[in-house]
Amino acid sequence: MNESSKSTPWLSPGQSKLFALTICSASLFVLVWLLGWLVHSLGVFIEHFSAVLWPLAVASILAILLRPFARLIEERVGLSRNSSVFILFAMAVSVGAFVSWGIGGEVIRQSRDLAGSSLEWPERIEARIKQTVSPQTCFVYVIFQFDIIVICFN
Repeated sequence: MNESSKSTPWLSPGQSKLFALTICSASLFVLVWLLGWLVHSLGVFIEHFSAVLWPLAVASILAILLRPFARLIEERVGLSRNSSVFILFAMAVSVGAFVSWGIGGEVIRQSRDLAGSSLEWPERIEARIKQTVSPQTCFVYVIFQFDIIVICFN
């Protein structure tokens, strides 16, 4: 071999270590950035599709929790899997109906009371503000019977 065929390295050993450290640091930065972007994108996805994902999550959890009861009905009564799931579903719906029937009247009564008293709220809030704030420095505006704006001057 002659002298002209020998190749010399482009970087010295110190420079190659610095270059490797720089590449590793840049790769780590890119990985952390991609992980952050993935978490952000998943958050946006979950926020956008939460109306679909929440019922699916609740149904999955209920399926896991009620599986032993369905198996118990299947083994004790001797029904098929579909029949035992249907009986369990009918039992859950009937329990929910009885609970709703028991507390439904009270919820409806309290909702009516709340809706009836909501018409008085702007006047009460305005009176309370006028009592606590001096009238020389503040103006109270009631807009559309629900929005109250207080403007104070020092």
